[in-house]
Amino acid sequence: MEFREWILERLTPAVMVISSQEAEEICQEKNGLTVVDMLRPYGFLHQLSVPVRTVGEHAYRIREFRVRFYKADMMFQPPLEAADEYLKGVLNTAAKESHAVEIPDVMAALQSGKGFLADNTPWWNKYLDEFHRMLSFGELETFDHPVGCLLVMHAHVGNPVEAFGRLFHSARKPPLMAEGKMEHRLVMHHLLIHGDNVQADGGYARSEEKLKAARAALGTAAVHLIRINSGKGDPASVLGYESIWRPPLPGTLPGGGAGEPPSRPPVPPAGYGACLTKANLDDIKRFLEDFAVRALLPAMEARVRALNHQVTSTRKGLRNQLKTLLWRKQPGGLGAAAGRDSPRGSVHGGSVHGGSAAAASANGSAVPYGGGSVEGQMRALADLAFMMQDYDTALSTLRLLASDLRSDKAWKQYAAVQEMIGVSMFMARGTMTDVLGAFKEAFYRYNSAAPHEAQPRECVRYATRAMLLAAEYARQHGACNDANYALMKAHFQEENLRAALLLEQAALCLLRVSPPSVRKYAFHMVLAGLRYNACDQKALGMRAYRQVLSVYKGHSWAFIEEHIHDVLGKQCRDTGNFDAALEHFAAMLNCPHSPPYWQSHYLKQFMDTIAAAGNAKGAVPVLELPLPVVDADHVTVQCDNEICHGNPESRAQPEELWRSLEGPLLSGMDIGVASWLDSGGSSSKVSALQLNTAVAGEMIEVLISLGNPLAVDLQISRLRLMFEPEPMPTDAADLQHYAEVLEQMVVLKGGEQVRLALGLRPLRPGLLTLTGVEWLLNGNAPGHKLFAPKRPRHRRTASRAATKAEQQSQCLSFNILDALPRLEASVDQLLPTMLAGEVRKCTLRLRNTGSVPLRGIRAVSSSPDVYLPPDNADTSGSTLDNLTSGRERAAGASGLQEPGIRLRRGMTLYTWPAAQALGPGQEMQWPLWVHPRDKGQFAFHLAFLSEPEAHVEGMSYRLLRLSHSVDVLPCLHVAAELAASRADLVTFMLKLSMRNMQGLQALTVRQVSCLSEGWRISLLGRRGLHDGTSATPFPPSTSVTPAAELPAATAATAHFRMHPPEAATASRSPGEEWVQAAEGALAHFHSEPTKRLQLEAQPEQQFPTRPSKAELRSAALEPPPEPSTSEANQPSGPDVMVVWSVPDSAGNPRCIGAHHIYDLQEKEKVAIRATLQGEERLRHNFGHGGFCAAALHLELRNCTDAAASLCIETGTGSPSRGEAVWRPSPELAPQSSTAGDSAAAGLSQELPSSSGRSGGAFPVGARSGSEYMWCGSVRTLVTSLPPGRTTRVTLRVVVMAPGEYEISDYLIRWAFPGVDQLQYSQPGPKFVLRVVDGEG
Repeated sequence: MEFREWILERLTPAVMVISSQEAEEICQEKNGLTVVDMLRPYGFLHQLSVPVRTVGEHAYRIREFRVRFYKADMMFQPPLEAADEYLKGVLNTAAKESHAVEIPDVMAALQSGKGFLADNTPWWNKYLDEFHRMLSFGELETFDHPVGCLLVMHAHVGNPVEAFGRLFHSARKPPLMAEGKMEHRLVMHHLLIHGDNVQADGGYARSEEKLKAARAALGTAAVHLIRINSGKGDPASVLGYESIWRPPLPGTLPGGGAGEPPSRPPVPPAGYGACLTKANLDDIKRFLEDFAVRALLPAMEARVRALNHQVTSTRKGLRNQLKTLLWRKQPGGLGAAAGRDSPRGSVHGGSVHGGSAAAASANGSAVPYGGGSVEGQMRALADLAFMMQDYDTALSTLRLLASDLRSDKAWKQYAAVQEMIGVSMFMARGTMTDVLGAFKEAFYRYNSAAPHEAQPRECVRYATRAMLLAAEYARQHGACNDANYALMKAHFQEENLRAALLLEQAALCLLRVSPPSVRKYAFHMVLAGLRYNACDQKALGMRAYRQVLSVYKGHSWAFIEEHIHDVLGKQCRDTGNFDAALEHFAAMLNCPHSPPYWQSHYLKQFMDTIAAAGNAKGAVPVLELPLPVVDADHVTVQCDNEICHGNPESRAQPEELWRSLEGPLLSGMDIGVASWLDSGGSSSKVSALQLNTAVAGEMIEVLISLGNPLAVDLQISRLRLMFEPEPMPTDAADLQHYAEVLEQMVVLKGGEQVRLALGLRPLRPGLLTLTGVEWLLNGNAPGHKLFAPKRPRHRRTASRAATKAEQQSQCLSFNILDALPRLEASVDQLLPTMLAGEVRKCTLRLRNTGSVPLRGIRAVSSSPDVYLPPDNADTSGSTLDNLTSGRERAAGASGLQEPGIRLRRGMTLYTWPAAQALGPGQEMQWPLWVHPRDKGQFAFHLAFLSEPEAHVEGMSYRLLRLSHSVDVLPCLHVAAELAASRADLVTFMLKLSMRNMQGLQALTVRQVSCLSEGWRISLLGRRGLHDGTSATPFPPSTSVTPAAELPAATAATAHFRMHPPEAATASRSPGEEWVQAAEGALAHFHSEPTKRLQLEAQPEQQFPTRPSKAELRSAALEPPPEPSTSEANQPSGPDVMVVWSVPDSAGNPRCIGAHHIYDLQEKEKVAIRATLQGEERLRHNFGHGGFCAAALHLELRNCTDAAASLCIETGTGSPSRGEAVWRPSPELAPQSSTAGDSAAAGLSQELPSSSGRSGGAFPVGARSGSEYMWCGSVRTLVTSLPPGRTTRVTLRVVVMAPGEYEISDYLIRWAFPGVDQLQYSQPGPKFVLRVVDGEG
């Protein structure tokens, strides 16, 4: 109801009704209504047009008018205790009637914008109306004082005039009227009631005659006659107007009061007003209109004028104001001299301002203003003017009265006037500040007067009323903050029940502000709940607590939530509502913020309630328990459909890796793309495109995370998945025929978090959905957690946001297919730790665990360091037995259809014959070689494809994924250097620097093999180990066995001679081999460097959900990029394999490994290789001859791809620093090298000399050194030396004495006339000449 309408309904004239016993019986017997109850519905008069004039002679019309009727002896204010007890009963009744009102979700309502505050507390309006009614008929205001008296007598009385007189004098008057505080000079009106149910002489005509006689004696307008009980009273003839009487019927108090009797007559079977006809009701309506217009309103207008005249003559004007200012508070002054006729005299003639009255007012106590005092008359004038809708007159009079009362310090009366000033200013369209200021002033003054009153609680109730008016005014004008302030101020001094109601309304006001103050709302509502509980209003207290749950939820206000749930849980448990109690106690379990003692206490409290609920109901409800913490939003589904996983490691690999491996397997198969048309007319709740596929009899696993946030241990038993088949069986016991659910038990320590795999095995084809997980907490409390439903994504967005595998891992709905073949694979004898370069033979076991035969097995390996041989002959035996050289190898029982096909990025495709099938339970073994080369972690992946032997509906193939990883430790480090040999012009020297990287074990280098075509290797002689030459050369072969042992953490160096293909004397024998290096597993591993085959870190091609054949074939069989022109022109060097072993305690090889060296190149490339040979020891008789001459032969070989011109200069020393050095020319095309013994002729351009001459003869002579001299030409020319050819130049030296001479001071110069104009040089090789005297 609007605030203005409420004021117009509440602050209206009151009429005192005095009725005879016979009149009451006529009304109550047939209708169940008293006279007052019968008149009340027609006290609201509409469509009036009554002209009225204000005291200032301003004319206006009253359009609507309301009259209140009360029984005379009930017009008193009930005692405080009785009123409070009645109000408590009103609240209990209203709360029970509103028990079905839904508790709102505050946060959801605010977010959605839906209003719920208006009807959230329906008991508040009922309580508020009754609270204001309990304050009626007080001495502070005159609204409830009667302005008229209605005497009611039955029309069958003998002499109505005398009967009316006796009735008035014998009737009980209102207590305040008997005390002289009410105006006793009232307008009198008389009413005769004729009851058609009363058998009387003359009937209604006789009653009309009595009406005429009474009007002749009392006045025509002062007497009326109405006719009632014209109806039969049976349910068939009732008009259905009962509803017009029920709302106006307030409650009754045991002793009466507040305008109502102690009790009401019983309700007739046909309801209220059963015998009243429409004509009877029209009589009542006409009577009340005539009474209000012709009697009541004129009397009220006349009384307003009279009171205004008295007030004007005593309080208005300069003279009266000076008298009031000078003599108002003086003892024996103006007030004492005033008699009964004085405006300031009381009705009893006593002074109200002199002597003790002034002293009492000085102490702030209540001053007893009588109805005849000026103050009483001013208050009566203001109230009458207000009821006459003359708000300006009322407001001006109230302000004048307030100034007098403030001077008298009569705070209680002053507060009442301020309260009425606020109402009057509102009706007069005053500002909000003035209206609220008046109400606040009234509240403050009521509280100030309370300590000086005999009944302080009465002032508290009036103060609360003032704040209620202020709050309602502010709320309806949008000032909800001011309304909250008023209600909060009012609740502090109130008793618990009323304080709880005020706090509840204050909290609701906070939700109406913009933006809503949600936190303050929750705090106030919790305080309201505490006050409700304190006054034993448990239901309302629980409701207040429940309203704030949504506010505190999810905001980490753990202690507040804990308190709310604790209070609600205990109240529900005490009332026997175990279901609600368990919900609240369960919400307290997740309390990591609490000490361990309270955690144990809350857990025990919950378990005790579970036991009590089981004893009371016989069954324990299944709750969504917060313990353990189940991450239902992030569950991972692991099921095998067309893609199976052989071990957990395979599931951890990225989907791009498996797509690249499975592309070659699917490139030749028909894998049609499914669409929405394939679902046909399925009536399933889930589209076929949103289903995972599983096979009956195969396990479905769901990975979930469980956590224990507490510090106490939790025992979780009967942990299992929940599912729903489609269609859902009517009997829950039939679920066991659809799937077999595996249960687990786990004990979670304090703070522990685990991730478990829960399994379910479907037993029959159809549709199945996983809905959640259930468990038993501490052996007694059943709980469950539903999985968060995943919203299906659009196909286009799904391809961008997540791969197909990610979508399947989150989909919880399955299409269960009938039995299918299933290939399972395992790798035996694979150690978790291996050495870098170790070669190990493992066993690959393939087994069909399905119920249908399979065939067409194909596999793809991700790494070139994993090898499947062409047959399974090497399945038995150890690694060393299968690698030993010279063994007899038997044929395998089965073989591959074709050897492994090399694919791009190091992948290899293996295909078994299509006719080779595996029946259910059959197994096939195959050797699998593993050769990790680098330290760290070595991972390899295998993808298998198999097909059913016969066509199976729903799945034409199945893929198996298998992943393994090995920790690789460092073992042998080998550094190789290749240099030209000084002993000849063809062979090379190989230097192997080896270090044992193990810290505890020794290893043995068993074999060094050269695996390049045409190249051979040989050992060096003993002498060659020191000076690089071999006194006793070993024959070259493909392998040598040095058998060098390297202790732990030591290093060693070994030298070998490498023979290129052009060495004509190279042997073709394999030599001594410890293991087979040129064939088998080692040859496969050495076939190509791993660094060229390893998986590159490049993005994989993106395919749709189902790739096409062309995309798969292009992704799998894409040829590797061709080498560049520079790489193709550069000749490749030899490849070398170093085979080693680690012995066990008995000295036998425990493991075997190989180190691969690819494309060895010379450390320093030499363009012209040269050797200086001659007789190293000469004997000469220096006594007979003067000097000794020695002939030396310089052999030269052109190691480039272009023809060279050479010049040998003797006696020149080393070349200077500024001369150019040789560099290869990559532009030259490669030519075959052939050996030659003589120089070629036909040089078209001469080699320029060092002296700068361009041609001519060179001088002949000897350039001498300090110990020997050169003989012959200073420069020797070789005009043209073709590529790969050799030539010999003879040089001579002369020595003068015996001794050892180092021949080194000569240069070899050359140029490439057909390539560039540069000149190159290098010092010639040294030669040591020993000359011995012949006589010695």
